[in-house]
Amino acid sequence: MNNLRNIVLAFCVFCFSVFVSNAKATYVGGVINMKNGKKIECQINESTFFAYNIEYRLSSTSPVEIVKQENIKSIVIPDGEGNVAYLENVLYLKSKDFLKGDYSDTRSEMMNVREYGSVSLFCKSITTYQNGKLLCNDLKYYGRKEGTDYAVYLGWVQTQLKPFQDEYYTKTYGHFNKLYEKFFGDYPDLCKQISEKKLKLEDIEDIVREYNVYKAEKSSKK
Repeated sequence: MNNLRNIVLAFCVFCFSVFVSNAKATYVGGVINMKNGKKIECQINESTFFAYNIEYRLSSTSPVEIVKQENIKSIVIPDGEGNVAYLENVLYLKSKDFLKGDYSDTRSEMMNVREYGSVSLFCKSITTYQNGKLLCNDLKYYGRKEGTDYAVYLGWVQTQLKPFQDEYYTKTYGHFNKLYEKFFGDYPDLCKQISEKKLKLEDIEDIVREYNVYKAEKSSKK
């Protein structure tokens, strides 16, 4: 039931991106949950969501304050329409270290929560605009198996504008072909679709959602 609850919760999650521009800072209302248990209801500078120092203010007339990312557990941001965005300070491993069984070099960074469930999916996103036109969208994905403390870097999906054209192309990087069975191996049909390249890294959000639904349905039948 916990898996199912997490899956339903994930449908309310939407993505925040870092916009590269000279625009004035934009503050959004939210709650910063500190690792020491403290909660700060405030307005957060969205351009600093993934920065080392995250800027916030208690009200529109309050001075700007700073909290270090390393002291934050998560950030919750409702949009007023029933949707909620979650950012979590995620402990993770590089894929190469994970494949070697080396767990000594874990790191942590603030990431978007894309899905909670038997596999939780996180994303670091950078969206670059020029004169209001999308130039590049970078999505770096991390997966965390239920029962583990760390996520693993799954790969990087980059969508970029072709030079002097209005078309985009997508590239992927990473070791997803070596990782997917370690995350989804108990769902053979899903792994088969990945091995046959019917599903690829750029489909990772659909892959994780399908896997979590499958696990939740299996659990409900027990």
